[in-house]
Amino acid sequence: MIVQLFNSSSVSGPERLVIPALAKFKDQVMIINMREERIERLRESDPLEEYARSFNLAYRAVNVRSRWDRCRDSRAATTSSSSTPGSSSCTFC
Repeated sequence: MIVQLFNSSSVSGPERLVIPALAKFKDQVMIINMREERIERLRESDPLEEYARSFNLAYRAVNVRSRWDRCRDSRAATTSSSSTPGSSSCTFC
């Protein structure tokens, strides 16, 4: 089984390169998208899901609150400007 993990709110370069190539192995592939809850338009439809399904690939979405790198950057900024070391309002799944 090949599992391709994305954190994507659109279909752009990486998705357009990887998904068609994986379609050759369609019975052995699953596309998983970490779908960010903070992006409202993804609550209604997911362009990556539509694109993956157009190649008849198995697709699953995992809802997350935010991207890890976005959270880490936010935490670093909060920590450096906060009087309480290590305090942060950043949460992620």
